[in-house]
Amino acid sequence: MSDYLLDATFVSASPEKPWRLQARVSWILMAVVGLIAILPFFGFAAWLIAGPMMLTSFIMIVMVFSKGGVRHGLALLACQLVVMPVVIFLGPFVSSALGLTGAVGAAAATAATVDALNSPRPPQRSAPADESPAPRAVPIGPVEPLPGSPPMQLPTELVELKNKIQTHQPLLFGLKKAGAAKEAISGYLVTDERADLTARKAVQQENVWREQVFKRIAALTNQQPEAVAAEFARLATSVSP
Repeated sequence: MSDYLLDATFVSASPEKPWRLQARVSWILMAVVGLIAILPFFGFAAWLIAGPMMLTSFIMIVMVFSKGGVRHGLALLACQLVVMPVVIFLGPFVSSALGLTGAVGAAAATAATVDALNSPRPPQRSAPADESPAPRAVPIGPVEPLPGSPPMQLPTELVELKNKIQTHQPLLFGLKKAGAAKEAISGYLVTDERADLTARKAVQQENVWREQVFKRIAALTNQQPEAVAAEFARLATSVSP
């Protein structure tokens, strides 16, 4: 009787699902491949690793069947044969298309913001002497002029800096073409090691003017000067010689 009780205890303590480890490994392998496949632009890397990992997962499924996990094995097999091919082959295209749409939307919003910043402001109408000015709401961001409104005028300091920079452009164009200067991602110019003293002075003067312009635009638009400089760098790089 005691031997029977010991045998019963041993049987009850043994694992009821000996295929559980292989099933988990198979699920994890398919989950990793599926996660990589839905990454925007990087999902195409799943095509390189899907073959070995799906083969390993299939071997684990066979072991699940061999250890008695028929129902779980059928679920794994259905996922690998039906779901995974769709995820592996269509996931990279769908995720990349969504990522590209988001990038295009962000670029369009940035371009609209730049256009709003570059558009002139309408002149302010002075209130009569016997009439107190009405309170104005402080704008949170750049406000586009209403259709049909007169052109907006830039502040005098910006107009002067703009004229100086435009007058300086032929010299800088020659330096860029000769390789003595180039645009940096910070929004400023950098000189080549072989640039002479004249080129270095011209680049230094240009950077001084640019810094003043970035600060004034940032003050007008409630932004950081670094953000204005970064946007200028993106535009300048796309049109630089």
